Amino acid sequence: MKEKILRLKKEGKTANKIAELLKCSRGLVYYYTTPNEKAKVNRRTLICRYNKRKKYKMLAGGKCQRCGYDKCFDALCFHHLNPIEKKFEVGTAIMNCTPDQEIRDEIKKCTLVCSNCHFELHSNERKYQSI
Repeated sequence: MKEKILRLKKEGKTANKIAELLKCSRGLVYYYTTPNEKAKVNRRTLICRYNKRKKYKMLAGGKCQRCGYDKCFDALCFHHLNPIEKKFEVGTAIMNCTPDQEIRDEIKKCTLVCSNCHFELHSNERKYQSI
């Protein structure tokens, strides 16, 4: 797709015409033809994902449900209470643009914990499995 867009742009076609011919969005055309557009899109995507993660963590209480840690959102994660019911990882779903309602449904099966508590929970699970 990239090569076709660049070839049509060299031929003097406008972004609208290229989008029409290739049946793609103008945003995709600009992504490949405008200097720095790729970096802008990547930055917007990262900011959007961060804001979504923060929103879901706030909906889940905004702090570790075990110890109360609330200093850094990046140190908080969703722990599935029952691994058998787990459909997907919440963090991966946010990155993959999974629909909002599906993410909310999955969060209901989780508790929000800090990285240390999360590690302890999984460490305890491993200890019991090896006995």
